[in-house]
Amino acid sequence: FQFRMLRATGLLLKQARAQPSLALRRVSQRPSKRVSSGLEASLFHATRLQNPFRAPAARRAYSKQAAGVSSATPTLYDGTRETENCGVGMVASLYKVPSRRVIDQADEMLVRMSHRGGCGCDPNSGDGAGVLVGMPDSFMREYARSAWGKELGGDKDYCVGNIFFGKDKGEAGYAEAKALLEGFVKRSGLTVVGWRPVPTDNSMLGKDPLDSEPHIEQVFVLNDGGKKGKKLDPKKFERELMKIRKLTEDEAMASGMDGFYINSLTPQTITYKGQLTPEQVSMYFKDLRDPTFESHLALVHSRFSTNTFPSWERAQPIRMMCHNGEINTL
Repeated sequence: FQFRMLRATGLLLKQARAQPSLALRRVSQRPSKRVSSGLEASLFHATRLQNPFRAPAARRAYSKQAAGVSSATPTLYDGTRETENCGVGMVASLYKVPSRRVIDQADEMLVRMSHRGGCGCDPNSGDGAGVLVGMPDSFMREYARSAWGKELGGDKDYCVGNIFFGKDKGEAGYAEAKALLEGFVKRSGLTVVGWRPVPTDNSMLGKDPLDSEPHIEQVFVLNDGGKKGKKLDPKKFERELMKIRKLTEDEAMASGMDGFYINSLTPQTITYKGQLTPEQVSMYFKDLRDPTFESHLALVHSRFSTNTFPSWERAQPIRMMCHNGEINTL
């Protein structure tokens, strides 16, 4: 069906260039002769020489008929108000080659979606924005060498996770939360190499995000087999990290560790996000401006809060994906 529709539309476009009036006449005539269903006819009428699946009227007709809803049935939907949803986008190397260009283009894309994100009365208090990137391998390896003199092994043998800590309990609270996570890591036969404070600049933040700003650190976890010396295969390593994240979060919540939140904990990606505007993401996180910070993948999100208040942990991307409130998920 889609092939027939697209082929017919292509023919009409050719005819429209040569004889516009004839092509338009055929749009109105063809459904009665060639199209077998009322739905196809409505799509033909709605296209007006466009791709049938791009026309808003065609999409609405298709979705309503597919759901068994009469086009005459009144609903709350109004296509003219499709402007209040989050912005999402992705940049990637098809050959999985890390580069600085991917990070720069992702930041440019995010900034250009500022109109898709919300903010408070103070324009410097955003609803939330962030970027998920493929693990910047060379950047993280260099830090591990310079900070601890440690080699991280293969690209699937280590993980770097971004973690929020509530500032209300200070250093004692950070140490308590770190000890909790490290305990679950050790029980899984893995090793915590160390903790890295994430360099940030909060000079551009408004009052709301500044008042709730978390302390942010990265944990380096190594798949070296622990005391047994038996490394996990990559899939089991991923599963163990997910279990560590869930167990740590559950225990932290039960213990009243407010503000503790694990943004990401996987060997493949890492997430930088917060209660920021799209323009503030690369200004706030200094890593994203470092020339040696490279990746093959970047997924960005600009949040428009609707039924929940903005907060640092509610910003997206959410660990492995982001959603814009319509039907689009990356």
